Amino acid sequence: MGSVWFTADLHLGHGNIIKHCLRPFLSPAEEEFAQTEPLGHWKVSEETRRRHDDALLTAINDAVRTRDTLWVLGDFCWGGPKAARAYRERIRCQKVNLVWGCVPKSVDFQVVASGESLTRRLVIPPSSSSATPAEARAAA
Repeated sequence: MGSVWFTADLHLGHGNIIKHCLRPFLSPAEEEFAQTEPLGHWKVSEETRRRHDDALLTAINDAVRTRDTLWVLGDFCWGGPKAARAYRERIRCQKVNLVWGCVPKSVDFQVVASGESLTRRLVIPPSSSSATPAEARAAA
């Protein structure tokens, strides 16, 4: 039996998370935009998004081994089932458990979670109340 690892909020493929949270992958020009127009309509480059995704997946794969179990606690990726499958295939360990996050786009990943390359899935709804995830976050 291998080790158990936990990570959260990877937001793979999600350029806006890099921009809005100032994750350390922006180019110098993008950093300048982020400082002067943090909520502006500019987008991070594909190169920046790729640098972000590659760095996070490399860090995970440097830690986990094939027999380990990885739990991803919410917000795995952006881009739907096809993108989620591609990102998942880049993770070394065979057992990857995904917990549904609060970003509505992550609902799409539930389709992938029943695929043959994932051994289990755990879906935790945003709340048992009638509040939407955005309302729950605003109230917190």
